[in-house]
Amino acid sequence: MTVISREVAEAVETRTGQRPTLQQRGVVPSTRSGRAPADWANTKQFESLKATEEDWVSFFDARPDVLHQILGDIYIVTTYDERKRETGKRLDGRRVMPRDANLDALDAMITPRYSTDSFELSVRELIGERSLRQFAARVPMDHRELSRMMRGESNPSMYWLEQIAASCRITPHFFLEYRVQFIAARLAQVFEAKPNLSIGVVKRMTTLPTSVRR
Repeated sequence: MTVISREVAEAVETRTGQRPTLQQRGVVPSTRSGRAPADWANTKQFESLKATEEDWVSFFDARPDVLHQILGDIYIVTTYDERKRETGKRLDGRRVMPRDANLDALDAMITPRYSTDSFELSVRELIGERSLRQFAARVPMDHRELSRMMRGESNPSMYWLEQIAASCRITPHFFLEYRVQFIAARLAQVFEAKPNLSIGVVKRMTTLPTSVRR
């Protein structure tokens, strides 16, 4: 079989819409059976692994359709797995692009979200149309404890904020309460390591206007 270069392969794909096979491109595919380990040595033959950040930027500028396909695949896999978790069972059929797909939904998947609202409002946004019991079971946690946190009767710990965020596939820094505790913990570590530093910080903070300190 004649081996063709990468440039020729890209030209063929552009003209015909069909990507040449691995063999035609001179790449020997790995042979795997069951749970055999991947042939990592073989991956060195892939040009994409040698590309730098500038190479990728140039490539996507020239072929934005490839980037669109990648983003579409991310959306399809994410929504498929989301539905599978909600139903608690394997879904039959091929993964297909949902009919309600849009750029806002894709942006929410790949862009970190941050809330400036209280825990109650932030959680209500995440709960959506589900019941409190359904949402708590997904975390999982006792729905009564979640209800107490939302009413302000119990302060959400970093642990529970992390668990809730993980169940929603978002960063725990989404929650204002988590950011406050995260920063406070880091400051405590710094001040414990350098006690004298805390004196200057306290002096500066006590001179701030009351409205700023609040």
